Amino acid sequence: MTTAPPYPRRVFQVAWGFERFGGLERHLTELSLAQAAHGTEVLVFTETGADPSNAYVQQLRRAGIMVSGASAAASLAERLGRLPLGPAREIIGAALRLRRAGASAVQQPQAPLRTALSATADRTDGNETVARILASRYHHPVTVDLFARLDAAIAEGRPDVVHVHGTQLRQSWVVAWAAARGLPTMYTEQVTIDEWGGPTEATAVATMIADAGVIVCVSDRARDSVVRALRGAREVAVVRQPVPGNGASSPPIRTDGPLHLLCVARLEHYKGIDVLLHAAAKARAAGVDFRLQLAGDGSERKALMTLAQTLGLTDIVFLGALAPEAVAVALHAADLMVLPSRGEGLPVSIVEAMANGRPVLATRAGGTGEVVQDGVTGLLVDPEQPDQLAAALAQLAADRPGLQRMADSARRAWEAGGWSPDAVRTRVTALYREAAAIAHRAADASR
Repeated sequence: MTTAPPYPRRVFQVAWGFERFGGLERHLTELSLAQAAHGTEVLVFTETGADPSNAYVQQLRRAGIMVSGASAAASLAERLGRLPLGPAREIIGAALRLRRAGASAVQQPQAPLRTALSATADRTDGNETVARILASRYHHPVTVDLFARLDAAIAEGRPDVVHVHGTQLRQSWVVAWAAARGLPTMYTEQVTIDEWGGPTEATAVATMIADAGVIVCVSDRARDSVVRALRGAREVAVVRQPVPGNGASSPPIRTDGPLHLLCVARLEHYKGIDVLLHAAAKARAAGVDFRLQLAGDGSERKALMTLAQTLGLTDIVFLGALAPEAVAVALHAADLMVLPSRGEGLPVSIVEAMANGRPVLATRAGGTGEVVQDGVTGLLVDPEQPDQLAAALAQLAADRPGLQRMADSARRAWEAGGWSPDAVRTRVTALYREAAAIAHRAADASR
């Protein structure tokens, strides 16, 4: 008896790039690993370079999943293109726009500069949509490089779906490219875009309305924001991030001594770490005994370290970006996960804390309130309110039995929430089938 091949058989997962630390990267990685474990061939493409030392890239490659990043030439030209180089920027962009990539570009993404600039045939295959995308993005040579690698991969086998991951409707040009190739598409929005200032590309709304097969968000709040941005012209689904559980039992909350706090977040403005530091200073002045560790990295690290010193918080530990397995270890050593965000989609870090039996103190940003039940699995405060955050810290530090009850409830909430990678994979597969049906109808209509 023969076994039917898995569906989907082949998936392209596409993102702008892999930061050292982040929810989008974790989402794409866990979903890809779950798909590959069920027999799907997964190919991951990043528009920028794929750093081989990146923990997510390493996870994927250890599982036998190909990760294709931009060539060294395209990455260099992209960086130069952001500098005030005048005509030189346009020359570099024009040269790379004409780059022709063979199948070797997928297997050897780090092609030397002379190879990337030597070819002169445009990779549009006469497709007006693709030509228009490339013309509008001449200043992004990495986009040209991405399309060349995707085309080379298609020559080896068409995907059942192209799954694009983005923020603020970024990567809409990849959706348009895939639609022009007649490929089913799914786009996952990772943030609540009205908290982030709306779509970043002027043409993104029209492109997503016209070309996206299935559009999904990671929270109800994010979905509502995208529906408004798309003027109600498209239905938008919700798919939670895949967050694996920890099989080991979590240690109990400390009954005395300092409360051990952990914040897992990028050190960027939207995460509100400066608010947390001000709240920590207020809580310590009020006599709250705690220890705080910050796991993550970002552009504000130096400024935040300076702020901590200025506020007298000399014992705060900046751990830097941690690999996923190290985050789980840090969560086990903590009593409470704290996340003071100004804006969110649905932060993976709080779900991961709950999966590890840790309560959460967070702000009402994005979809956080859909996951953290105030007073049951943690506490919620308003963004930009260090006084509220400090008061909540004092409350939790003074009620360790109550904190333990929240920890137990947090674990049960994760177990009942359908967060496991397998549950998310099943939901995503159903949406891939829907995307395939939409692409089929579009092909029939164009005949």
